[in-house]
Amino acid sequence: MKHGSFTYLMTQLIRIQMNLTKFAKEVYERAKGRGFHQNKDADNLGTMLMLIVSELGECLDADRKSRWVDNIKTTANWKHMNDTEFKQWFEANVKDTVEDELADALIRIADTAGRCDMDLQTHVDMKMRYNELRPHKHGDKNY
Repeated sequence: MKHGSFTYLMTQLIRIQMNLTKFAKEVYERAKGRGFHQNKDADNLGTMLMLIVSELGECLDADRKSRWVDNIKTTANWKHMNDTEFKQWFEANVKDTVEDELADALIRIADTAGRCDMDLQTHVDMKMRYNELRPHKHGDKNY
C-alpha cells in the first residue's frame, strides 16, 4: 500500500475509527445547545460558508503574526487540567494561533455539514478517491 494512496488513508481512518459524519452531527448538536441555529437569517448556507471563510482569514492573520503554538509538547497535558487551569493555559498558549483558527474553521465546516444533514464522511471518501485518479497537479496548476 502506497503511503499517500487513497487505500492507505482509508485504512488509517478506519484504524482510528474516524467518522466525519458523526463528528459533524455532534458539532451541530453542541452548537444548537449553545444557542446557535436559532436565528433563521444567520442560519442560511451563505452565512455559514462566510463564517468558515472568516475563520480561515483569522488563520491567515495568525500566520502573518507568527502566532503558532510554540511547542507541541505543551499540549500533551491539557486533558488532565481542571477547567480553570485549562482555560487559563489555552488563552495563554493556544488562543488566536494558526492551530486554533484552523480548528475553528474545521468546527464551522462540520457544523455546516451537520446543519445540512450531510454525510460528510462519504463525501470526503469519494473526493479523496476521485483525487487519487487525477493527474499530478491536475489542471496545470503551480499549487
